[in-house]
Amino acid sequence: MLPEGWTCTTVGDACAIKNNLRMPLNVEQRGELKGPYPYFGPTGVLDYIDHYRIDEEFAVIGEDGDHFLKYREKSMTLHFAGKANVNNHAHIIGTSEKCTPKWFYYWFMHRDLTSSLSRQGVGRYKLTKKALCQLEIWIPPMQEQLRISQILSLWEESIRIAEETVANLKLQRLNIADQLISGKRRLRSGTPWKQTSISELVRESRIAGSGGHEARKLTVKLYGKGVISKVDRRPGSEATRYYRRRSGQFIYSKLDFLNGAFGLVPDSLDGYESTLDLPAFDFLPGVDPKWFLSFVSREEFYRGQLGLANGGRKARRVNPDDLLRVQIDVPGLDEQHAIAEAIETCSTQVLAAGRQVELLKREKAALLDDLLTGKRRVRIPSAEAAS
Repeated sequence: MLPEGWTCTTVGDACAIKNNLRMPLNVEQRGELKGPYPYFGPTGVLDYIDHYRIDEEFAVIGEDGDHFLKYREKSMTLHFAGKANVNNHAHIIGTSEKCTPKWFYYWFMHRDLTSSLSRQGVGRYKLTKKALCQLEIWIPPMQEQLRISQILSLWEESIRIAEETVANLKLQRLNIADQLISGKRRLRSGTPWKQTSISELVRESRIAGSGGHEARKLTVKLYGKGVISKVDRRPGSEATRYYRRRSGQFIYSKLDFLNGAFGLVPDSLDGYESTLDLPAFDFLPGVDPKWFLSFVSREEFYRGQLGLANGGRKARRVNPDDLLRVQIDVPGLDEQHAIAEAIETCSTQVLAAGRQVELLKREKAALLDDLLTGKRRVRIPSAEAAS
């Protein structure tokens, strides 16, 4: 139901479409024009060039692309105020007497536009200017538009600060992990570290499975973030050998080793089966599994193993025998525990900050829906409304 005082109209009637300000430049042309002014495409900044065609507040909505189908998780619109440029694959919305660019930006941010799109081949869609002009938009009075936009902008700023906090905590975790694992910073001074081969820390496990009846489609997440599995089982041929995996084992992907695909088998996947493309290892006494996972999950470690990779460009594998021969510096078990605990504390802080970001995003999405539909109205001071 249209809120009292609002108008149901079209973009063509309410908004100022300024496509005459668009500037088509290809990559080579932009390469010769490097500068400080952003050059927008339909989904973000593509480059920065040395001059500008726009110097005002504006919103952008795509003219073509496949992003239209991802409207739930991706914004369909962009907003900017200042000196900038926009390419010819997006529509530019300026300020009009009826509608601000910020209101347009929020109104169409996560709106399903598929019914207004035309096809441009497989997976390509186009929002023509004619179709854009025909899109329905609800318009509140100008002061209410401004107040709603102000509220939502404050939420966006809170989310930006929270995301920045997450990024800083991640960087802090990386720095602390590097200092502790490399020995630049000690938690148990006086105990010498021992250089040893990985074969003295873990042993490959090859417990025969049941021919793939408990096999699962397994993925080892990058940078030691865990091991996940889809529920579907994939019995193999009689020639395929499967091996049973146990909770707590170290596991890695042969093909993705050089990208940091390591993890520990969680309790939920105890007993699953996989082939030797995903080798698993039991930890020997004197090894903290979390310390070991943190050690091998550093880019410095797995990039240092480039010489171990075998095979062609698209199938470069790191085999267990080669990995087990790698020499590393190992602290005593007490210091391993302390290092793992310190890194886990940092990880807990990152997770908590990440959950706060997701909470803010969910609350903002609910508020966005309420404010854009008039379910929740904002108060406008009488003097402000009269002006």
